[in-house]
Amino acid sequence: MTVTWASLTDTGQVRTENQDRALALALPGGAVLLLVADGVGGAPGGALASEEAMRVVREVFEEFAGSAPYAGLLLTAVNLANERIRLVQEQKPEFGNMATTLVAAVVEGAAANLVNIGDSRAYLFHMGQLVQVTEDDSWVAGEVRAGRLSPADADTHPWRNVITRGIGVDEVAEPTPTTLSLGPGDALLLCTDGLFKMVSSEDTARTLATAADAGDAARALVELANARGGLDNIGVALWMGEPLSTQVTLR
Repeated sequence: MTVTWASLTDTGQVRTENQDRALALALPGGAVLLLVADGVGGAPGGALASEEAMRVVREVFEEFAGSAPYAGLLLTAVNLANERIRLVQEQKPEFGNMATTLVAAVVEGAAANLVNIGDSRAYLFHMGQLVQVTEDDSWVAGEVRAGRLSPADADTHPWRNVITRGIGVDEVAEPTPTTLSLGPGDALLLCTDGLFKMVSSEDTARTLATAADAGDAARALVELANARGGLDNIGVALWMGEPLSTQVTLR
């Protein structure tokens, strides 16, 4: 099965700084590493947190990919990223509140291993339908799961941006692992809330279904989020099981 992959971030229409980071990286043996991170804690800490987390994960995979199972390597990379952010917090008190969300995945053949922490998301596009495959680590998501808050109320709640877990939040990161099977025509979308809060699942699915490849899809999704208001930074990392073989990494 030939595939395409792409990553793209955008500042959006309102923010002055882009604190989102995204990565789509080819690994030995044909595997692909995807990652998105959304920095929190205010400028400039949020941007530093997401940049450092992405850098650590990338360095781990560039050094050790192929020498250890990818599921375990993802967990190791996330915990090393957490240690790095915690160290910066200790060394630079002005960054004491910085943290970042993170969703990362390795697609290898027909299997995908994922980890997530925070409220960025992973979606599986399959048979024309888009399904969220990660759960948000946020205060409102916890209240919705407990039945104390409706999804509609969660969208407008004053605490809707409060995450309960993230890189740099606790001494030890505890990301949630997920395993998926992928087939021809499927797509795996990792994105920050600047996309999924602006673009409906139906419109995202329609975009993925009609795009020529992952690069075109990533551009179209960012453009759509901006057209709907672009209220936040937008981060996208995308793998598509389409009959094309072009790799596109956008910056």
